[in-house]
Amino acid sequence: MNDPRPSTPINDDMPLDKAVPSNSKYISKEDVDPPILVQIAYLTSDQVENDGKLSDVAVLHFHGDVKPLILKHTNKELLKAITGAQTAGAVKDHQIVLYNDPSIMFGTRVVGGVRIRAAQQAPAAAPVSHVPGVNQAPPAALPGDPGSHEDIPY
Repeated sequence: MNDPRPSTPINDDMPLDKAVPSNSKYISKEDVDPPILVQIAYLTSDQVENDGKLSDVAVLHFHGDVKPLILKHTNKELLKAITGAQTAGAVKDHQIVLYNDPSIMFGTRVVGGVRIRAAQQAPAAAPVSHVPGVNQAPPAALPGDPGSHEDIPY
């Protein structure tokens, strides 16, 4: 039987989680592999269904075209530690990284999931001085020079 619908072969090396993406309106571990840098827009309370029951959950929304994250206890505590925020409004506009942590467990099973971490801050550039001899690197020591300290095992 010939199927007239067009199809695209899937690379044999593609993980099944990527080949069959999640249709959830919330971000999933597959969405953050590789990790993504996001900026927090606001926090809401949504109702989600789990095992046939509705429950209220905190949801973290981001600027840009990024699905929101259901914020559970561990990520909430990480968010507080990263941002120093104690209120919902205080987390706005902070940047964080969302990544897939394969060690997350659900009951006794290792299932992986989304975790947050601090965004790496670029190191502050040292001020450049235009005063001769101030904030300028000393000349490099030559091997064997008494000031080279190459005999000290660091």
